[in-house]
Amino acid sequence: MLAAYEGLNRMFNNGRSSLDNPPGTEDKLLIPVGNNRYIGVPFLSSIATIPRAIFREGKMLVSGDVSGAAKDALQTYSSMAIKPVTDVLANQTYFGEPIVEDNMTSKEKFAAQGKYLFNQYVLAHPYIKELFDERSQNDPAYQRLSRAMELPFRFYTEQQLQGKYYYGARDAALKGLSNAERTAFDAIPKYDSSDPNTTIYKYQTYLTYPKVFQAKQQTELELAEKTGKDIDPLYLVDYDTAKKYMRYETLPPGSQDRKDMINSYPELQALFELRSQYFSDNPIPGSMGSNKPLPSKYVQEQMDAKNWSDPEVRAYLDANRAYQNEMREKLGLPPLEAYSWGSSKSSKKVTIKKTSTSLPKIKLTSSKTNLPKVK
Repeated sequence: MLAAYEGLNRMFNNGRSSLDNPPGTEDKLLIPVGNNRYIGVPFLSSIATIPRAIFREGKMLVSGDVSGAAKDALQTYSSMAIKPVTDVLANQTYFGEPIVEDNMTSKEKFAAQGKYLFNQYVLAHPYIKELFDERSQNDPAYQRLSRAMELPFRFYTEQQLQGKYYYGARDAALKGLSNAERTAFDAIPKYDSSDPNTTIYKYQTYLTYPKVFQAKQQTELELAEKTGKDIDPLYLVDYDTAKKYMRYETLPPGSQDRKDMINSYPELQALFELRSQYFSDNPIPGSMGSNKPLPSKYVQEQMDAKNWSDPEVRAYLDANRAYQNEMREKLGLPPLEAYSWGSSKSSKKVTIKKTSTSLPKIKLTSSKTNLPKVK
């Protein structure tokens, strides 16, 4: 059965071994069911509960996560009388769902924890819980039915699984940091923000604590290796180049100091182009990502044939350039030049000067990947 689980996990997850599943799910077969949702099937869900727990906790201890192992042990071995409390400490329900979310305020987290304890101690029966638990009202019917019948399946979203990878990579990167550096790292938003004040705060933190930047860099590289996500080019360059870039971004827009830096460090322009392409391909949530123009099948065919004189191709490229500049403005980057099409009566072949550099393809083999310098 173990061999079957391993084979199925590789089949459903692009060849990934169950041992490489997100932290905390190595003992489960993860089955994608569409809409970025997964079902987790524990190995021998009943008789192997204790052996699976020992395996999970041993893996945590080997990686140095003593607190995680202790929380897992409390949650697994405790009686029903105190289990809801251990669930709150571990921030995870029996079905692997978070009790509080990262984006909640302290008041909302306290209310969510209190509500969970009330539901567990007062409305603990699964039939009643599924009827009245507001958090489950929007879940798919098969999930609610499974929980009501107390089936052993676990349910995850793509974001939750990536979050597990993130926290695993983060915990490894934080080893060796001082308490002040850990506090500074925790204060940085987990995800990119379109708010310039948040971005400036992040860069100022990196400039003050170089080890925090290195920890974030290691986290992003490890996360990319596990999930295949693109990496912000800021974390693909050496710290000296990144430091110049972040120093530039913390200066007042249009200031003479910014102009002097651009003239003194031409590598900054290369990094501008790399990051512009990256955020064009990976829009920040809440930004203009949904308005990105997409080429029609006809336009794509004409571009593949390098037919730049076609009116529809030009219209698409102009719209895409306008979108790129909107994104660059949000990031505080200088705009790209508009395309110069020349006279519409000209019979000469129109060429387009490429002003953006493609994001380099980098094969990651470990979190200690050598970091390329921007040339």
